[in-house]
Amino acid sequence: MLVRVNPLSVYDEYGSPLLNLSSGWVRVKPGDTAILSSYWHDAKPGTYETQVRADYITGYAYFSGTVEVPETITVAKKEVKKFPWWLILLLILLAVVYWWYRQ
Repeated sequence: MLVRVNPLSVYDEYGSPLLNLSSGWVRVKPGDTAILSSYWHDAKPGTYETQVRADYITGYAYFSGTVEVPETITVAKKEVKKFPWWLILLLILLAVVYWWYRQ
């Protein structure tokens, strides 16, 4: 089933509308959930009320809730895997043994 958000209305702390966003169409299997992303280019830190209309091929649904925009957004650092130097030593050892027995 195809789903999209149109519109995603964002309101400030006084209930005044700030902006309306929309997303592209996303294919979602019945019973599954999906992320429908939209770009908010000038988001300022704070808590905002939202109202969302999700359009389906067969109809629509309304949702409301809050969105919190943090002061800073950080990406978790991935641990860099160490290169297996022992593997190179093993390959060199195997090459030396092969050369030794070949003579």
